[in-house]
Order: sequence, then structure tokens, then C-alpha cells
Amino acid sequence: MRKKIFIILFIQLSLTNCKEERMEIKLNNVELSNGKYVETKDLTEEQFNSILKESDKVERIYNDITLSDSSITIYEINNDTIIVSSDGYYSLYKNIADLRLVIHDYEGYEGNGIELLYKKNIYKDKFPLSVDSIITNYLFSLDMKFNEHYTLKEIDKVIPNYENKYFLEYVALVGKEIISNYNGSWEMRLSNDGETWNPYIVVNNQQIDLIAYVYEDIFENNYKLIECYNSIKEIIEFRNDSSDL
Repeated sequence: MRKKIFIILFIQLSLTNCKEERMEIKLNNVELSNGKYVETKDLTEEQFNSILKESDKVERIYNDITLSDSSITIYEINNDTIIVSSDGYYSLYKNIADLRLVIHDYEGYEGNGIELLYKKNIYKDKFPLSVDSIITNYLFSLDMKFNEHYTLKEIDKVIPNYENKYFLEYVALVGKEIISNYNGSWEMRLSNDGETWNPYIVVNNQQIDLIAYVYEDIFENNYKLIECYNSIKEIIEFRNDSSDL
């Protein structure tokens, strides 16, 4: 799969049906792996709640997306614009069609159907046993000596560019940090293509779609490794808080 290119165009989307004020959101124009573009924007929880409160039209959408994943909540607010909540993540899309394209792109169903880790995870279902060697080799390529006391912040400082060819290395680094700090475990799943093995993380008996989160954070949101780790950390703690209610 060729490297995705994400271009920030700072397009202004005006939510004109707000009661108190005109709210402007800057959208990212994102190219998907099949060459199509969608306009989307990550929101903070405060922005998400503010939009819900201030919009004249707020209609909750129930469809095949929400039926297949109960963690996803979708609201249509105006002119087909939708806002989405999922596991503590919040985002805005111009329409439901764009959301579908993004979901299909992550799952590998759109276009040529290639998985995000297609031909990248050469370790297959033995990936968990190879995590330390994957990290060691990557740190060596960065002229960093591997030791048990490295931090993601230290690694971020010496990474010149976050490249798709090192996607598996980023998954290994972030995944190992999460497992170490939350007593988690790896879980390998064979994808629908019958060839690609995808690593998931299980924390407190709940599965985390590590591939999707790492890909979105690093290649869409331009996060560093520590920021990616922190965003997944928030999801884990959000789930823990929700289970206590």
C-alpha cells in the first residue's frame, strides 16, 4: 500500500445554525488510500459538547455503523454535517458518506481492499515475540542504543520524519508502552485477506484496535509517539471510568 498523503488545507466550515454565535471549524482535507478525499476534523470534548449545545438541529443517527460498533455515536447537526463520538475521540465530517469512506479505508474494504499492515507484518502471528527485536533494530537505525529505560519522548526527539514504512515499528513501540503500564497483552488476528496478521491489545478484558489508533494519530493527526500513547491512554481510562458507572 502506498503511503497516504495528508494535506491540511485549513478549509473553513461555518456552523450557521448555532444559537449563540457563529462557530468556525478548520477541516483537514485527507487523502485516503484509494485516492479519494474527505474533509474531517478532530474535536476536543469541549468543542463536541459545545456544538451539541449550540446547534438548533441535533438528530442522533442510528445506522449500520452504530449497530456494528456500539461505542460510536453519530449526530447530524446541519446541512448533512455530522459529529461523531467514539471511545473518548470526537470528530466532525461534512456528511455521513465521508465517515463511511474513512471507516472503510481503515478496515481495508475500500478500493483495492489492502490491509494497513499488508506486507509489513512479516512476523505474522509471532509479532508479539518479535516486538523487542523490532524496537531494537529501529532504535539502532536512529543511532540510539537500546535499553530498558528509553522513553517515547526521547525517541520522538530523534525521529526526523514519521514514515509509513516504519508503521510496524510505531505499533511495537506504542503497544509495548501500553502493555507495560496497563498490564495488557497482545492478541493477534488474521484479517479477511487471509494473509495479514493484525496485533490488538487487550486491557481489562477490553480489546484496543491499536492499528487504527496508531495510524490515525501519527499519519492523520501528525502526532508524535508520546502523543499517540497519551491518546490511547485516555481511551483506556475513559473505558475504565465508564465501566465504573
